[in-house]
Amino acid sequence: MTTKICDLMAIKWRLSAVMADREIDNQALHLLTGLHPGTISKLRNNPPSRIDVITLNLLCTALDCQPGELLRFIPDDPQENVSDQKPNKLVEFKANNTKDSNPDDDTHSAA
Repeated sequence: MTTKICDLMAIKWRLSAVMADREIDNQALHLLTGLHPGTISKLRNNPPSRIDVITLNLLCTALDCQPGELLRFIPDDPQENVSDQKPNKLVEFKANNTKDSNPDDDTHSAA
């Protein structure tokens, strides 16, 4: 059995759901955005690995939505217990990489 990359991603592409909510089909979205019907079909049926900002802008304008309605972040394990959560990696990174900013300390000054 093979696993698609899109099955492993925490970002979910919701174009099809947003189009259904607004009762807009591929042809109507094509007319509203100017995007090629084949492009709309691909975007609707297959989560893109990347999307151009211009395309995202066209879709959001035509669908009267925010980018967050088309893209959703779904954590890997939503069942994870709060007490068992791993420490926040960004907080750890900042804590480990913060340097004391002492103006009298000349160890970082150019010689």
